[in-house]
Parts: sequence; C-alpha cells; structure tokens
Amino acid sequence: MRFIVWGAILCIFFYVFYQMIKYIHDKRVLDSVYERFQQVSEERQMNEEKLMQEQGNREKVGVLTRIDIRLMQSGVKKKFNFLTTELFIAIDLLFGLLGFLLLLELNKMPLFAAAGGVAVVIIPYIFMGVLSNKKAAMIEEDMNVFLDMMDAYSKSSDDIVDIIGKVYPLLNEPLNGYLEDFYFEAVRSGDLDGAFQHLKYKIPHKKLNEILGNLYICSRQLTDYSTIIKDSEEQLRTYLNGKRERQNARMDGAMELLIFAAVLAGSIYTASVITEVGLRELFTGSIIGQGMALYFICIGIAGLFVTFSHDNV
Repeated sequence: MRFIVWGAILCIFFYVFYQMIKYIHDKRVLDSVYERFQQVSEERQMNEEKLMQEQGNREKVGVLTRIDIRLMQSGVKKKFNFLTTELFIAIDLLFGLLGFLLLLELNKMPLFAAAGGVAVVIIPYIFMGVLSNKKAAMIEEDMNVFLDMMDAYSKSSDDIVDIIGKVYPLLNEPLNGYLEDFYFEAVRSGDLDGAFQHLKYKIPHKKLNEILGNLYICSRQLTDYSTIIKDSEEQLRTYLNGKRERQNARMDGAMELLIFAAVLAGSIYTASVITEVGLRELFTGSIIGQGMALYFICIGIAGLFVTFSHDNV
C-alpha cells in the first residue's frame, strides 16, 4: 500500500511538472522574461551613455554599470552574448539560494548554509576579476608596442581612427580585438565619442584607458601626438613600477593571512585535543561555535576577494 501511495504521488508530481513545462513553452514565458531583461538592460545602458555624454568621464558609476563593465572586461559577455547584467544577477542569486538550501539540508545549520550561499554568489565575481587581471597582464605586454606604433603612424596622419586602423593589426590579443572593434564601430557609426566610451568599458586596464583618453583629447584639439605619447610612456613606466609594489604588498598580505589561518587552525585543533571535544562538535554544538566558524569562513572569502580582485577597473 505504501508503494502505491508513493507511486501515485510521483505520478501526480511528474504530471504537474509536465503541464508546467508545457505551459511555459506554449506561452513563451521564458522568452518574454528574457526580452524584458534585455529591454531593461538596454534602457539602463542608454541612460548611462547619455550621462557620460553630458558629464564626461564619470568616476562613480552605479552597481549595475560596474557589473556591466566587469562582464565585458572579463570576456564573459563576449562568450555568452545573450547574458545581460540583470539576467546574470538573477542566475547568480538563484544559484546562491540553491547552495543555501542544499547545505541547509545536508548539515541542518543555518549559519553554515548562509555562508555557503554567500560564497556561491561571490565566487563568480572573483572569477571575473581573475580573468580581467589576466587580460590586463596580456595588454601590458603590448602597451609599449602600441605607443611606438601610434607615434610612428601619427607622423603621417592626424586622424586617430585612421591611425588606430593601421596600428591594431600589429598587436596581439586581446588589445588587437578591442582596437579592431573600436575602429569598425567608429567607421560604421561615425560616433567617435560613443566608440571611445565603449572601448573604455571593454579594456580592463586603468592606465591604458587614461592614455587613450589623452590621445582622444589630442585628436580633437589637433595637437602634436608625439608629446602626449612621450608623456604616456613615462606615465606607463611609473604606473607599472607602482603596480608591482602593490602586487607585492597584496601577496604579502595574503601570505600573512594564510600564516594566521594556519596558526589559528593549529591552536583550535590543540584546544580540541586538550578538552577532548571534536572539531565538528566544537563548531556545530553551539551558536557560539557556529558563529566562530562563520567568522573564519568570512575571513577566508574576504582574503580570496582581496587577493584576486580586479584593480584595473
């Protein structure tokens, strides 16, 4: 009798599930939701571009725009061109909720489950930061060549679009692709301001964006490119030296955090041996223990975020 009841419940479940999927397919629910996400994203980006044109180079942008930039600069947007910022956030939060529910079901501890859910939400941003930093490092290998070629071709032309059109084939990816997209957008649309703004959003390198901005101003004022390029080369050297120092300080901080974690873990293990209380019981047997475990998890996530966060946006 028990198996019959469970069989009936399963049959009802699968029937309801089938009808739900059929309804979603027939009514194009997912298509409608995606189209709405796309519309909201396009409207927001148009408003951001309008503000950029009115206010110039805006240092402070909204959270959604920052995620827009992170998606483009990491290459995720190019690989999954259907992905809007709103859709990415919805998917990320959905996976975070699923992670929370799964961990809650496995260990019955809300604090651990909440920490796991937060970790699932944060990991994609850390991953995009790693990808952006990797692209930034590849760009730095080409920046001196880029400035040398810009200097050489600027002697025969003062049109920055024409100059970049001659320079980009001589560069490597990803800088080659960024400048190629800019060149064809500027030629096709004739909107130089918009093309430069889109180029800035795509390039995950703060200093290169500053250099391109200076070159753009130079092209509008019809001044000598050589002077700007020479100053840019000096700024680039200073920037790269400072960046190495920042990276060394960051790695030193990460190493100190790792040593602190190892010492702390050793101390906790020693205390558990002396008190004859197991580690699992220590961290799960009381609210205080769960709070301690949550604190350590948060410190670990923060350490990963600081170590691998993208510093060129």
